[in-house]
Amino acid sequence: MRGRSVNGEKVKLDVSLTDKGGNVFSYSLELNGEDKIFRIPLKRYEEGKFAMVPRPYPEFKPWFASTKNHGPFRGEDLETLQVTLKDDESYDENEGVKFYLKEIWIG
Repeated sequence: MRGRSVNGEKVKLDVSLTDKGGNVFSYSLELNGEDKIFRIPLKRYEEGKFAMVPRPYPEFKPWFASTKNHGPFRGEDLETLQVTLKDDESYDENEGVKFYLKEIWIG
């Protein structure tokens, strides 16, 4: 994965992979102002959660759901890739969070 924050601030992301069985594997990373390539071996992904989009109804339901994983992640079973912004009190509400992901490779 290649990306950076636009304004040089630290941006925390979760990268989640969901397999055909609905199991979710996630990895947390942090972007800064430097254009950087992140190489994340599949074995570094841990049991994770995924954002339910569109927002669940009724609104009091949680944004995220998780499952109990059944075995290690296998690349050939990849169904979805999801990148979510982690909540952080250091983010400026007026400025917003500005980042980009230029490329994502899976292999």
